[in-house]
This record gives sequence, C-alpha cells and structure tokens, in this order.
Amino acid sequence: AKEERYRRALKIMDAAGLGLGVNLSGGTVTAGADGGPSAFARHKALADRVAPGRFLLYFNLDYKGWDEPDWSARAVKQVEEAHRLGAAGLKEY
Repeated sequence: AKEERYRRALKIMDAAGLGLGVNLSGGTVTAGADGGPSAFARHKALADRVAPGRFLLYFNLDYKGWDEPDWSARAVKQVEEAHRLGAAGLKEY
C-alpha cells in the first residue's frame, strides 16, 4: 500500500539522518475518474497524515489535450491548483 511506502521511506530517512524527503512524482491535480480528489491531493494528504512536514511533493502536469488551442490556459490552472494544494514545485519530464 502507498501508506507503507511512506512509512518505509520515513524509517530510512530517520536512519540516515534526513529530515526532509521530496516526492518528485506527486501526480496530477486533475480530478479522479470518479470526480474525486486528484492523485496529487491524495498523495499530499497521505504524506501529511503519515509524517507531517517531512515530505515535499511536486506535481505533474496532465498533458491530455496538449495540442488543443486552450491547453496553455488549462496548464496555468493546473499550476494554480497545485499551488493551492501545497505543491513544492512542478516536475517536468
């Protein structure tokens, strides 16, 4: 489970003396297929629950429709939403 991964990472960080971990692949801020929270929102909530303040999460852009004329405006909205949700930055592939 994903919670186990964060708990394992936390144990490794503690053993190595690391105070902060960075997840560069926190997911997109696009709502889930069922209309629920985005992958980023779920990952952020989990990291904050397991180890508050110990993980920074970057988000990933959702490139669906990247070739459509309004994509750049939608990308800006994704960045704004990621900021609102507490993303530390954007990971660009």
